[in-house]
This record gives sequence, structure tokens and C-alpha cells, in this order.
Amino acid sequence: RRALNIVQQIAKSLREAHAKGIVHRDLKPDNIFLCTVGEETDYVKVLDFGVAKLRDGEDGKDLTKTGTIFGTPKYMSPEQASAGMVDARSDLYAIGIILYEMLTGRAPFMADNSLSILIQHIQEAVPMLEDIQPDLVYPERVASLVYRLLAKKAEGRPQTAEALIRESATVLEGLEDIYRNVLTREEAMAIGLEMAMTPRTRHDTIISEDDTMGAPTEGPFQEPTVAVAVPEPGAKSRFLMMVSTIVLTILGATGA
Repeated sequence: RRALNIVQQIAKSLREAHAKGIVHRDLKPDNIFLCTVGEETDYVKVLDFGVAKLRDGEDGKDLTKTGTIFGTPKYMSPEQASAGMVDARSDLYAIGIILYEMLTGRAPFMADNSLSILIQHIQEAVPMLEDIQPDLVYPERVASLVYRLLAKKAEGRPQTAEALIRESATVLEGLEDIYRNVLTREEAMAIGLEMAMTPRTRHDTIISEDDTMGAPTEGPFQEPTVAVAVPEPGAKSRFLMMVSTIVLTILGATGA
């Protein structure tokens, strides 16, 4: 319940920015502050629009400088990771990563270098929540919302911050009171709660050909925001071949 409440407030902040044509592009836990306002202890403030982009023109197609990626790899959407067109739905993907991390304790895609994380966002299916925390029980509707937010294609996600606000409110209303705290499988079995494995939705298990292109840190360390140069959009296939060649070379050197 707490995680969904935080997500709802993040979406409300983004609704204001998106209405003015601003896409944040660098949403991550470092930029989300929980404050105490009156009796509310989880009053959310979204900060650091340092790499935010004001939409140019009415079509919103100028949100990324050609050949450059801005943001933090662990929280980038697939289209952002491939230097594609970025819009409000890219911010919603970042919210999905943050929600996943709140529910499991780690981001879905982890690697030792930024390039590997970017490739995972583009190509790899999101690990199921239970795969990361097998001892915990996740409500099916909450898991479904997470997987929809993390759809590879922007069309598979909630389309606006307002849509996410309404959907998370609906999920919250239908959530049993037992989920006000973390629920373990042992506790669930003790009270006789039925625990069916959460089914993965179609958008998250199927990655078509068109979709191709470590441990969490602790303490005050902040995920760095990066600007990564990539080839022009027309050179996408050559870029994938180059990445594959680099990876194979590294594996060959490691084997030698």
C-alpha cells in the first residue's frame, strides 16, 4: 500500500510537468524525496529536472538530441536506451522501475556496466517479482501494474500520468488490508491465504523481433546521470552488430 501511494504521488507531480510539455527523463530514487507534511509522512517531492526536456513543437518528436542518450541507465526506458523518441510514457517506465525496486529491493536489470543495462532494457524480459523475492507474496493486480509499466513498447504502458493515477487508485481500493505491510509466504500460509503464482502479462513475456534494438548500492551513493553517444537512428542494425562484436571479443579474451 505504501509503495502504491508513493507511485501515485510521483505520477501526480509528473502530471503537472507533462501538462506543460516537460519530460523529466531522469526519474530515480535519488530524485524522489519523502517529506513529512502535517500528519502525512510520505509526502512526495520530485526533484532535479536537470536533464528534463521541453517538448519542441506540437509533435513532441524533438525530445532527444540525435545520437545521444541522457539519463541514468538503471531507470531508462527501452526507447530512451536506444536513442529513440522519448515522451511522457518514458517517465512512466521509470516509475515502473522504481515501483519494482520498492517491492523487491533491487532494480529488474543489473550489470557491471551501463551498456549491458541498456541492452537488457531493450531486449530482456522483466524478471518476475517472485523470482527476486521468492519468500514474499505479491497481489496479482499490483504485479500486473508493474509489468504493464515495464512494457517494452510504450503503447503497452499506461499512456498518461493521469491514467496511472487512476489505475493505481483502483488497485489500492481493491487491495486487501493484509497488504498494508510486507507479506511473507509463511505468514500467508498460516492464515490460509491462497497463493497462486502471479501470471505474467502478454506484453512482458513476448519480445518480438521489432523490440531488439550486481547488487544494489547502499548509503549516500547516487546513480550517475549519463550522456551516452550512440549511432544515428538509421545505423541501428550496425550498432547492434558492433555491440555483439565487442561482447564476443570480450568473451573470447576472457576465455583465452
